[in-house]
Amino acid sequence: MEKKIPQAITLEPIALEHIEAMQEFASDPKISVPVNFEYPYPRNAAENYIKNHIEEHKKKYSFTFAVTQNLMFIGICNLHSLCYEQKIAEMAFWIAKPYWGLGYAKQSVKALLRFAFTQIDLEAVTACTFNYNKRAIRFLEKMGFQAKGETLRYSNKLHRSISACLFGFTQAAWLEKFTSPTPCQQTDKTIEPSSD
Repeated sequence: MEKKIPQAITLEPIALEHIEAMQEFASDPKISVPVNFEYPYPRNAAENYIKNHIEEHKKKYSFTFAVTQNLMFIGICNLHSLCYEQKIAEMAFWIAKPYWGLGYAKQSVKALLRFAFTQIDLEAVTACTFNYNKRAIRFLEKMGFQAKGETLRYSNKLHRSISACLFGFTQAAWLEKFTSPTPCQQTDKTIEPSSD
């Protein structure tokens, strides 16, 4: 079987034009459950999410980007729970199921880390995923995130708190691990372009 070569993706600030595609993809339980959106995913949830995150992005409370490929929305990556004094934030991301296995998650996270460490001068980025999400755990480990222990996180599907794994990634680790060019770029329609 011929191996598929991932095409370049772009990160751009989340916008109203992404509502329809996000609503469609996030309604898939294989996205909404592990990402911990409301379950089942409500109508108009994507619109509310995007409008809220546009405002947070403007105020620099969080930074939420649409992952696009050939101008098509294929997922989201986000930095939230920012603490500028401690120079740390938590990362979240997801890629729509039709685009799994093509390297887009890796490209997206690398671009988001570059933004975190070079554009807003963070020193560490954390990530958290439910213990049952072995796919996400393997991905974070492969990306170089270090396990930091466990915590409890509320599950919107189960309506109770369950165990979750904590991970961390430092600016020093990023400088050491990601030094070669990749086909990924960031655009803000404003963020400085990336060669990582």
